[in-house]
Amino acid sequence: MKKVKFLLVILIVTTASALTAQTTNPDTVCVNASGVEYFVNGTPGSSYSWDISGGGTIDSTQADTMIFVTWNSTPGTDTIYVTEIDSLGCVGDTSELPVTREPLPIADIADDSVTIGNCSPGIQIAPDTKDADMTYSWSPATGLSDASIADPIANPTDTTTYVLTVSSPYGCSVTDTITVNVAPAPVADAGTNDTICYGQTAQLDGSNSSGVNLSYSWTSVSGGSFSSNSVSPSVSPVDTTTYQLVVTDEYGCSDTSTVTVNVVPDVVADAGVKDSICEGETHFLTGTADNYSSVVWTTNGDGSFNGNTTLNPEYIPGPNDISSGSVTIEIEAKGIAPCGQTTDTVELIIHPKPNTPAIQKN
Repeated sequence: MKKVKFLLVILIVTTASALTAQTTNPDTVCVNASGVEYFVNGTPGSSYSWDISGGGTIDSTQADTMIFVTWNSTPGTDTIYVTEIDSLGCVGDTSELPVTREPLPIADIADDSVTIGNCSPGIQIAPDTKDADMTYSWSPATGLSDASIADPIANPTDTTTYVLTVSSPYGCSVTDTITVNVAPAPVADAGTNDTICYGQTAQLDGSNSSGVNLSYSWTSVSGGSFSSNSVSPSVSPVDTTTYQLVVTDEYGCSDTSTVTVNVVPDVVADAGVKDSICEGETHFLTGTADNYSSVVWTTNGDGSFNGNTTLNPEYIPGPNDISSGSVTIEIEAKGIAPCGQTTDTVELIIHPKPNTPAIQKN
């Protein structure tokens, strides 16, 4: 009786790439998978011949029992073949393993970067297409509402680049990135306090504020009603007034700053009313002044003062004053900085002494 020899070939598949799902029968891999390992438990003394139907390339073999395959980029199904030849030259039946190449998932994010404000509640980030069969993972998770969903809300405190990994049920995965820029918080600067004299104009200045595409809003928070959207408006308060500047950037974030304009009352001076004296007399001036820092009296005559830097000095008429019969006296009051000075004059009439007649004897 003729003996019949049976050849049993067991094909075992492993994958060397994390992109490849664990092989069942048939096997499933991702397109472009490389270094995928397939092997058989060989029989000592036997050799093995491998082949692929066309969707991949055998990169190398090891002792005939193991091959490494790179699969091409087109989804489809192909077959791996292996045939055992024993030590006697007998050829066994060919063992086959169908291999399906699955397409990669899609992880394309339309924008490479987006920008949010420092005060922003966040922005939704997501790939252009979403698939309920895919698994989504974002890294880092910092600032994300949920790092395991396709479209989390991103609200980082600093500019952060997020990596999205999309994985298929077969373990195929791809990545894409998006950078969420966080604009610096706006900073309002209303300038330094100022002091003006009553009736003068002050220039507010918010130009040293910082931020992205700022808008400006000025209001008075004390001492009257005022509003302006100018960067540097002019104001003419009648009393000391505090102004508030609110700057808002293009993302709706805002900051405030205040500045005070101090108003100094203007100086007022009065030299008194016109008066008269007799020759040989002196005159005490009755000047008054408000909001002054100093006063000084001068004359257009040749008289002299006893204390011309006080409000009520004594004036002693000179010979020319007496001969002229009058003299003009001026008070100058200097205001409190930054106010200037003011003047006022008063006329003093000087009556000559009568010429008493000589005494005669009859």
